[in-house]
Amino acid sequence: GAVAVRCDRGRGRVAERVTSLSFAARQAVIDEVARRRREGMDVGPEAPLIATGDGRPATRDAVTSARQRANDLIRAGNRLNVDLCRTTGEFFRTWGMPGERFMQRAATSETEQ
Repeated sequence: GAVAVRCDRGRGRVAERVTSLSFAARQAVIDEVARRRREGMDVGPEAPLIATGDGRPATRDAVTSARQRANDLIRAGNRLNVDLCRTTGEFFRTWGMPGERFMQRAATSETEQ
């Protein structure tokens, strides 16, 4: 799904964007808005999407920290993907392609014995 967002970039600069969200990100936003609604918090168009637990806008330091954690997770996932691909490649270089070592045995019938 798409979402329209307004981002306060500081010093009076505001950026407005329409962006697409993955299913998981879309669900996280829906869950967060539902939680805020249940707790009587503002969920209108002026409510910050990135906020502290009590609904106040997140600070620049909190956003920077969250961005750093997200980047660390992405780098870890990328490293894992590379390691898995290399390991798979090394396996097939050592053992050959699937079925390559398969040797069909001659079928024997009772009459041949």
